Amino acid sequence: MRRRIEAGVRAGAALELVDGVRFAADWQELGPLADRRAGSPVFLDPFGAGAKGRMDDMAAFHRTHPASPLIFYARVDADRLRRLEATGVAFAATFAAGVNDRLSAIGSSAVRAAAKHEADALATALKRVSPPSAHVFLARLVTATLGPCRVGDLAKSLETSAVALRRRCRAWGLPAPRRLVALARLFHVQRLARWSGRPQRTVAMALGWSDYANYVRSIRNELGCRASELGRLGGAGHVAARLRRLVETGRSGSAGLG
Repeated sequence: MRRRIEAGVRAGAALELVDGVRFAADWQELGPLADRRAGSPVFLDPFGAGAKGRMDDMAAFHRTHPASPLIFYARVDADRLRRLEATGVAFAATFAAGVNDRLSAIGSSAVRAAAKHEADALATALKRVSPPSAHVFLARLVTATLGPCRVGDLAKSLETSAVALRRRCRAWGLPAPRRLVALARLFHVQRLARWSGRPQRTVAMALGWSDYANYVRSIRNELGCRASELGRLGGAGHVAARLRRLVETGRSGSAGLG
């Protein structure tokens, strides 16, 4: 399982974002590792020797390190799994050894989990300033735009059409979904560039931008600044604030997704 984790996070986008893999033998070692880089994904075998079967220790870690997303990876024990579910611990992804632990899935989960608290915070902020009928759309917007995403792809995931989605955005008082998608993609690049310490170019390409020039052009078109200036303006926070202001105008909308 350790070898598969190492191989998985060295594949695809994870290779450009995750700075190696470190293993902790027990909860006492895991805490300091998590403290060094908030938002680092934690692959966790809750039934391993280091866990010693103590669900309370895992629940305590989850409470004290809320910015450290946990990824479940274990040889599943049905009885222990039922006890684990009773703790209320949330996992960013779940893998069962030899069942669904493809290397590509492991690497993808590391990217999706990294600094997940920032993406969750954006989703919560958008929910607070939007009409209830737009909540499903906006939550999907934040999750779907981590990688390549077109309006048609987003609409399909919501079981509607691109035309219908554009119509609903108008009814909600929101900008065109194309603009919302562009800003959400910029947000993910900015937050992961800050978290990983990698250059914007590296992160943008890792997250599926076809060309760095397209990324730079999107910043200029949507934010009115150069890529080199965005960090000084606040990076991910600046993009999130722009998204929030645009969405807030749709507070009185009432169109549904049905």
